[in-house]
Amino acid sequence: MKTVLLLISFVFLTSLKAQDSTYSIGKTHGGVLKTVGDYKIEVLNSYKSVTVYISDKNNKKIANKGIEGMVSFYYTHDASLDKKLIPTDEDCFIAEVSNLNYYYCVVRLSIRGKVISTKFFNISGIAEKTDEPKRKK
Repeated sequence: MKTVLLLISFVFLTSLKAQDSTYSIGKTHGGVLKTVGDYKIEVLNSYKSVTVYISDKNNKKIANKGIEGMVSFYYTHDASLDKKLIPTDEDCFIAEVSNLNYYYCVVRLSIRGKVISTKFFNISGIAEKTDEPKRKK
């Protein structure tokens, strides 16, 4: 019986992983990178914000001019939060969020009339900022 449950779990997890065409850590900016259609989307967590980068299949930056986006954060106990992605720099967007302890987020971008979206599980382990202890001299 344990073998059957183990086999079913393996097949289920394998099929979930097969849905992502690319899922890697340590690419362009050090975040999680996924390929969605003709684009690559990278998500990077930092203190109190999430940064989203967009590029083409060959990792060439795509200017964010004219691109709109949203990110939805999903927490435990059915809590969720939608934030608009604010364009910054040339090829990235930022969404400020006070609670980065989300289970997963969904990034949606509207690029030249085409909407793309993908799910990112939170694997960052970002620690909360704390005050430095005062040291004795």
